[in-house]
Amino acid sequence: LVFFAIIAINQLFGLITNPIVNDMVATQRINVHGILIVLGVTIISTPVSTIFMAGLFKYYLKMIRGEMTGLSDAFSGFGSHTGQLILLSLVQMSLVMIGYLFCIIPGIYLMVAWYFAIPLVMDRQLDFWSAMELSRRMVSKHWFIVFAAMLVFGLVAALGIIACGIGILVSMPVGTIALMYVYETIFGAQKN
Repeated sequence: LVFFAIIAINQLFGLITNPIVNDMVATQRINVHGILIVLGVTIISTPVSTIFMAGLFKYYLKMIRGEMTGLSDAFSGFGSHTGQLILLSLVQMSLVMIGYLFCIIPGIYLMVAWYFAIPLVMDRQLDFWSAMELSRRMVSKHWFIVFAAMLVFGLVAALGIIACGIGILVSMPVGTIALMYVYETIFGAQKN
């Protein structure tokens, strides 16, 4: 349900941005007004996706730990942590994009290093900056392993999309659960 909600919301936002992007590509001209609209939509859509994913991460973590789960867990990003998740998504997105502007490598490093900030907000009730810092500090010790796991997940998700899009219904949840196992391995026993 969470993935369907994210896909539906992204499609709705795509109705706004796709014509603008297609027009810029077709005319081979950069339209400042169009870029501002795309940027504005991204500033709105990224926090929404983050909030949905946060609930899904919490649901999977409870499942991995053998705790009782319910539909409310899958949507628990809409709760007391919503403000921190919005701040996290905006700061993280902005800094990763700045990192990409500096030869792509810093952006990739930050994207991987901060991947577990969302579950840290939900799991440990950390504020957004503390979650980003703890994620970066711990993932940096295992950066290549986490990068490899994310790369494999991305490739499997791509294969799911290639399989008429239907495979994504299996590859996305399985990949996300696998990454939550990585989270549990890195952060489960670690409390600082």
